[in-house]
Amino acid sequence: MWISPLAIFWSVWLITVGLYDLHLSMVLIYPTGTVTGVVSWIVIPFSLSVLLYLGCSSPSARGPQNLSATLGDWLERRLKIAFALWVSMTALEVWVSGGVPILWLIQGSAQGYVDFGIPSVHGLLNSLLLAIGLAEFALFALTRKRKHLWMPAFVVLW
Repeated sequence: MWISPLAIFWSVWLITVGLYDLHLSMVLIYPTGTVTGVVSWIVIPFSLSVLLYLGCSSPSARGPQNLSATLGDWLERRLKIAFALWVSMTALEVWVSGGVPILWLIQGSAQGYVDFGIPSVHGLLNSLLLAIGLAEFALFALTRKRKHLWMPAFVVLW
């Protein structure tokens, strides 16, 4: 139950609102009530869509699926290459930026998240990492192999 996409989705958004409520940065200018309202407009339609889908789909379609060995191997190899590219480019971004935003916050530096990375490249790398995490989670959903959960966990922690 805790691994269901709906539970993960709700958890991520609740943690986001909780962190926003702490106002750990001077960039966070909106009151928590406004943020909660915006998040509600995101969470409620998604939840209703998932519940509608679960009500209309057959339970047998939600179990482990057989993924052809060649397709699974091909996809895993591609994901490893993509992750290696992400790691190398992120290392370059850390070097160019002179650090990581969480360490800047701890050190009390004037630099923030918007100062991190190479413009445009950083957005591309964020998208790449999220796509890798989603693909790994999809592999877990299809195969039920827990080894595919490491990457989504890393994405959440990063």
